[in-house]
Amino acid sequence: MKIFLYWNYKDRDSKRIYQFLNNAAFKEGLESRCDVVWQRMYCDFQLDDKLLNDMLTSDLLLFFTHGDDDAILKFRYNDEAAKEQFTFINQDNATILKKKKVIAICCRSANILGKYCVGKNIESKFYIGFHRDLIYDEGFTDDFKSIVYRTYSNAFEMALLNACS
Repeated sequence: MKIFLYWNYKDRDSKRIYQFLNNAAFKEGLESRCDVVWQRMYCDFQLDDKLLNDMLTSDLLLFFTHGDDDAILKFRYNDEAAKEQFTFINQDNATILKKKKVIAICCRSANILGKYCVGKNIESKFYIGFHRDLIYDEGFTDDFKSIVYRTYSNAFEMALLNACS
């Protein structure tokens, strides 16, 4: 199975929530079972031919980043007027996900985008994502926040390994 994996690796929260992606044993274990295309980016980028080809030739697409109701994001944005610049996948280019297995570990992208992708227009094989925000900082102390980050990371690692099995 070929896997495309995008990780917004430098964002403070993404770095901590998805810390297992930086673990050499995890990477080796995943790569021993699957052909993995790693995309570790944290800047504005274009969906160039190579990136599109990597996604189109993959069976499973994994996104570890931020999301919105109607989009998987490259990274978090503050100005709604600039949202398009920060968008990785939305309904305009969702055909990339046609007939694909999609796991989007990001806030809210299952609401509109996920439903659209599993509908008649795109027909993704499945779209696993979240309907709400991932809560990790409700004014927690740094010690407790560290426990929350580690707990998320461990849960996502186990879920991903089980999904790939």
